[in-house]
Amino acid sequence: MTPEDAWPARAPLRFTLARAAALVAVLATVTLLAFALSARFGEQSISLRTAFAEPTSTDAAIFWSLRLPRALCCPSRTSTAQSEASKTASGGI
Repeated sequence: MTPEDAWPARAPLRFTLARAAALVAVLATVTLLAFALSARFGEQSISLRTAFAEPTSTDAAIFWSLRLPRALCCPSRTSTAQSEASKTASGGI
């Protein structure tokens, strides 16, 4: 008995528009949750509900001027740092 005989054969997965749409929806949801969580954390705790409901509140000022720019800029800085580290590790300049 060979290992191939022990497991039943599977049909290969096929690309469908429904699977692609489901994957995009899941990835978009995870990205939005990560973004919301990153904007939520900081030295001063804030309420996102207050930040959106009351534009003149301290929470809104912290969110719009500090947290949102940080959440938008950090992914690009991280990928740049990873790229530079990769070049350094491989001996490239």
